[in-house]
Amino acid sequence: MKHKLLSLYVLILIMCSGFCDVSANDKEATVKSGEYVITFQEFADDYEKDHFITYNDGDVVYIRDIISDKNTSISRYDVYVKFESNETWAFYSNIMLGVWEGFEIGHEVVITLHVVEKDGKEYCEEIEPTTMDDTPPYRITNRGAVSHAPPVVTIISPNGDEDWSGNSNHTIIYNASGGAAPYTVKLYYTTDNGASFTFVDYHNQTMKGTYSYPWTTPLITNETVKIMVNVTDNASETGFDTSENFTIDSTPPEITGTSPANNSSAPLGSAIMIMFDEPVDNASVESAFSITPHVNGWRWEWISENNVMGIHDEAFEHNKHYICTVNTSAKDDSDPGNSMVSNYSWSFTAQPGIGDFNVTVDYPKDVEINKEYQVVVKIKNSEYAENRSGFLLITFYKKSENGTFTQIGEAQLVGGMLSGENATVYSPIFSFEETGNNYVKINVTSTNPLDRFGNETQYYEATYTVNVYPAPAGDEEKPIPWEQLENIRMLVIVIMVFLIIIFGYLLHLHRLHKQKKL
Repeated sequence: MKHKLLSLYVLILIMCSGFCDVSANDKEATVKSGEYVITFQEFADDYEKDHFITYNDGDVVYIRDIISDKNTSISRYDVYVKFESNETWAFYSNIMLGVWEGFEIGHEVVITLHVVEKDGKEYCEEIEPTTMDDTPPYRITNRGAVSHAPPVVTIISPNGDEDWSGNSNHTIIYNASGGAAPYTVKLYYTTDNGASFTFVDYHNQTMKGTYSYPWTTPLITNETVKIMVNVTDNASETGFDTSENFTIDSTPPEITGTSPANNSSAPLGSAIMIMFDEPVDNASVESAFSITPHVNGWRWEWISENNVMGIHDEAFEHNKHYICTVNTSAKDDSDPGNSMVSNYSWSFTAQPGIGDFNVTVDYPKDVEINKEYQVVVKIKNSEYAENRSGFLLITFYKKSENGTFTQIGEAQLVGGMLSGENATVYSPIFSFEETGNNYVKINVTSTNPLDRFGNETQYYEATYTVNVYPAPAGDEEKPIPWEQLENIRMLVIVIMVFLIIIFGYLLHLHRLHKQKKL
């Protein structure tokens, strides 16, 4: 190379020369001259990063050039682009007239290079060195590279996770780059997956960058809303981006049901249930609830997004009338939330919990007189019973055929049973003293008059027949008569005398045998 390039900008282009590969990357460098713009989309990365050591990602490097004559007889087909430096040299372009149409000799040209990575990668036009002495050292070789790229648009917010309230203030954030600023920016929204768009506003920008638009959402309710940002640059090229689906909710929440229901009775320890027609903001509902007269110790458990249960430590008072209210500060879960249109109130009267019992009895049906027995009573509170029942008192009775009922031992006590609970009660041990038909009676009463036992209320009572039979004959022990005892005594004496005689005889024989040996 004949000329020493002192300018960093010239070094940039020289280092790009000969190895600028054509790329489909969206980034670009831009040549500007008045209202005329040429954009190059070729990517170069094979130069020494030391030349860009002072640059950071996103920096922009501008190179000023002047279109100058090659010689005194310049034609529009042969144009010099002169780069500003301490030495005079020029680019030579042998491109068709249409590419450079609108540029004149003497026009100032600005080539914009964008630093996109820390290692110094740049974008430039595709060029190569020349070998002719009467031409500049480099020239543009890829005629197709001299073309305009559309602007690039990226929507940052909304991103598809939003649930925005209707007629509320939110921010559309987007980034516009590339193309040829200034930009004409149009904002739209759609509710039918892009079949049609509604114009929102212009948001024109003079240069690339990230921008925010304050948007008041429309009064609609739709879960497939999308935002589109449409950007048209100074060369009439257009780029756009469309967001993911998000929600706009303009419908205020409503209460669809409560427990206890309005004008009903409620167990003393029952919880409060509130059902909404849509997901709601938990904190707003909890703070919007009130009850008169006041009850202490409230805590809330959310069964689902729109179904909440309020539990209280202090029981309701018997026969007291309570009024519950959820005021208009309760909101749905959209951002910032649609409030209830009006206060919602309902009332109930507190009553003890109502049990619904099933009683079964296991008793002896055929028994022996004077034997010991026991009766077993099993009680189950229905799963549909309301909260806790009253305390139960179980009493056992018996009687003979012609007698009267007498209580068997002491009554047994069972505490208030919750829905679905079971209890088993055993009677004291007892016996029957007369044969024939005897009877067992079971009585179960509740301290809560509203408790039910089948079709009966307040108490359960049932009598069962027991057949008592006599003890089998021959089972009693009889004394042995005296005569038999005397005979037995005499027999024992005779046997003992006989054994003594035999023993004495054997001893005599032993002595005789011993004398003979001597």
